[in-house]
Amino acid sequence: MAPFLDEKLKERIRAFNERGQLGPDPLGERYAERRAGYSLFAPMMSDADIEALRAYIFCYRELPPRNKLTVRNYIAGEWRAPASGEHATMTCPADKRVQLFDVPASGKQDVEAAVSSGDQVWKSLAWAEEGLAYRKHVVKNVSRILAHYTEEFLHEIRQQIPKTRLEAEKDFFEAKRACDHLEGSYEAAIQGEMVPDMFAGQRFWRDSWMPGGLAAIITPMNFIWGIPMIHLTGAYLIGCPWILKGHPFAAATNTSMVRSFLAAGADPRFIQKVEGFGKGIAPLATDRRVAVVAVTGSSDTARAISAGRGIRAHAFRRRRLQLVMGGRWVRRRGAGEDRGPPHLREAGALVAQVHRPARRVRVEGNAGPAGADDRGGDGSLAGGRSAQPRGERQDAGAPDGAQGPDRARRDRRGAQGRAQDRS
Repeated sequence: MAPFLDEKLKERIRAFNERGQLGPDPLGERYAERRAGYSLFAPMMSDADIEALRAYIFCYRELPPRNKLTVRNYIAGEWRAPASGEHATMTCPADKRVQLFDVPASGKQDVEAAVSSGDQVWKSLAWAEEGLAYRKHVVKNVSRILAHYTEEFLHEIRQQIPKTRLEAEKDFFEAKRACDHLEGSYEAAIQGEMVPDMFAGQRFWRDSWMPGGLAAIITPMNFIWGIPMIHLTGAYLIGCPWILKGHPFAAATNTSMVRSFLAAGADPRFIQKVEGFGKGIAPLATDRRVAVVAVTGSSDTARAISAGRGIRAHAFRRRRLQLVMGGRWVRRRGAGEDRGPPHLREAGALVAQVHRPARRVRVEGNAGPAGADDRGGDGSLAGGRSAQPRGERQDAGAPDGAQGPDRARRDRRGAQGRAQDRS
């Protein structure tokens, strides 16, 4: 595999920065050449190569910047300003007088461009043309990039989010371990062999034979490296094209993560990033061309997205639609369906549980027939616990209003306690 970092590429990176980091990605343009030169004997990126890409990987020279810094969207292989031209200024959490960067206020036109591009790539079956060995090679390179720039990325976290160094390290090294663990355990995970084994047939990002489809990954402000990288790495390894919608407070890190994948050799058609706020980008999570929506954030956000995707309380009987809340698979069961195992724990993106934050919610999939097997309608998830509160669960097939076993036990314990108090 010939060295890819030559003077021509360095000149393209300089020109890219001089034009305001707009236009085709200079590393993305080299993908076809790098992929063609790959073999099982290809070496990882060297420290010298990674250091030479500093001006590309970081969208800034320093943070906080001395000059105005504008973050871009990455759509269809190009870094773009929002169609509306509107931006919002993010300030330093420690001193509101310090401006960090301007974030695109993306709208429906930007979302449509990203979803259309991702849907086209998915339907082209390009994911089937790239072997697993190369994707693992890319993830190894991402891990090397993270290791090389550890101090820089820790500084980046703390400038955007108010964290101690210890908290920043926990966030960042969760991302680093996600790359190492998911890449290293992929062959076992893709066969459903969990480490440790959670339950037979657990599936994430995929059904038994293929990726789940175009994925929208919406991430929070509290863990700006760890949570996104679990999803991004898992989706990339299995072959899902993804669109990252990171938190606006972490726009610099969102850019660093995307560029780390591109610098590592990822196919630029599979990777996109859209920045934005609230209703402006709401269609990203509700577009029916998006097969997998991974949401980590408030329960209000998850409820809004689930409603937008047609997931409502009365629909769980008729539709095979899934939520993942607080690290547990949640699904309302109709009569005659398998109850599933009593305790289900989240398994990260592909392998064993890497992170289980509180208040974590994911919304998944399109509706499928009521008689479908244990996969969702889009074939992306297995089912599990009831959508009712823990104390209100009913047995499968129980009539509406009947008490479930947990409620009955709780009532018995309450009655026994009151009797003891009276005595």
